[in-house]
Amino acid sequence: MIRRFCNDIQNTMAFERDVMGAVVCQHLFELSSKNNFDYSVGLVNPYPAPKMLREIVSADLCAGEATDVQTALKVRVNPWVVVVNGDVVFVKSGRSFTAAYVWKTVAVEGVCCWSLVQLARYTDWNSDAGVATWELADEPSWILSEDIMDPCAFCWLGPTTFKTLLGSLYR
Repeated sequence: MIRRFCNDIQNTMAFERDVMGAVVCQHLFELSSKNNFDYSVGLVNPYPAPKMLREIVSADLCAGEATDVQTALKVRVNPWVVVVNGDVVFVKSGRSFTAAYVWKTVAVEGVCCWSLVQLARYTDWNSDAGVATWELADEPSWILSEDIMDPCAFCWLGPTTFKTLLGSLYR
């Protein structure tokens, strides 16, 4: 982004002013986008799913061929929470919750959003630090995106093991 704004400026007497003017204009243009203040639940900036993902969705979620499958890097699961592919999230599980790793998110026929997640099993809890350790289950599974409660801070301990920081809401 720096090159974009700094390479074309010829007037070095007012270099800073010209760069700041270009940056402010770009930000105002981005703010004028109709999607910036859209808090509706669903995929954020969706695009058509690749053929292989469409086939997987058709086999797993639909009885026949799914004609309109959209995917996105982000999904808004409620007006205040956005989840990105690759996040570790807390998912409703009966009256409790579990952790899960988000692989993909899709919308089928524009009706509802599904997330392909790999659920985790709780293995350890450190109440002093507010940290839980989780082990990923074997197979990913589809869940409704509305069942995702929150993304969480996490770090990988191994290929299938991670730690999450549990906020006071979940302790």
